[in-house]
Amino acid sequence: MMYGYGYGMGIWMIVGWVISAAVIVFAVYGLFILLRRSDTRASEGKNKNPLDILKERLAKGEINAEEYHSIKEELLK
Repeated sequence: MMYGYGYGMGIWMIVGWVISAAVIVFAVYGLFILLRRSDTRASEGKNKNPLDILKERLAKGEINAEEYHSIKEELLK
């Protein structure tokens, strides 16, 4: 009987399993959230319309104002 300590170990083993399971569940959930967040960031650039891309090109200095207006007219036709 181990001096009265033999029966209490079953409870602590169950508590240990519950804590281990909770850590695993939270780790899997955290990994899921992390992967989902990176997918969202990767797909942000894919949903831009042509006018938004044109405005970005003008802002970056890739095209000048004349080119911007002529391309914009072509896109809006």
